Amino acid sequence: MVNFDIDDFNVIGIDPPVSVNCGLAVVNVASSIAILKEKYTLVLDKTTGAQTLEQVYNEVEKLINNYCPRAICMERQLGGGFQFGRAKLNEFVGVIKLCAYKHKVPIVEISPAHLKMIIAGHGHAPKEVIMENVAKTFGLADSGAEHECDAASFALNYFIDEGWKGYRIQSPYTDEMAKADREAKKARKKLKEERKKAKEEAGKVKNSKGRKNAKV
Repeated sequence: MVNFDIDDFNVIGIDPPVSVNCGLAVVNVASSIAILKEKYTLVLDKTTGAQTLEQVYNEVEKLINNYCPRAICMERQLGGGFQFGRAKLNEFVGVIKLCAYKHKVPIVEISPAHLKMIIAGHGHAPKEVIMENVAKTFGLADSGAEHECDAASFALNYFIDEGWKGYRIQSPYTDEMAKADREAKKARKKLKEERKKAKEEAGKVKNSKGRKNAKV
């Protein structure tokens, strides 16, 4: 177990890109205080094709050299999504792991449900609640871009899992909130279906009138 009263080390969080946006963050806990040293989005040049893999590799290597991290944290890939996007994501994850292994930095993969539970107190917390908690934890005016905020949350999750007691959920997501969101989602789905059905009925009436006019 880490002694956060005396240990001082950095952790890199990464949100690997599916296309062009790679989120990166560096978090440090010194004297039981969490410090966000860096948080930014690396925007890849889509025109360079396979060279985007090199861009990500070089950026991760630069952070490793600058901060000598204890670990690199990112989301555990659970499958799903569009086939092309999933394939590209796997490629980026591969080069990140290669860079980490080359520099002997452990990779820690965190499941989305675990991250939500740790950061917001609920395994179904929406993205907005995670971003709000990250912003409040580090005293930011806003959380910034989604990808870099995800990266910061992965790094923050690492410290909490390692036993850091300094974290407090600033904006908890409750069962009641989850229930309300589910009901709202059902209501939106029902309304969408009703509108679709009404549009189809209107189309049938219009076509029927058109056929009658054609006969006349």
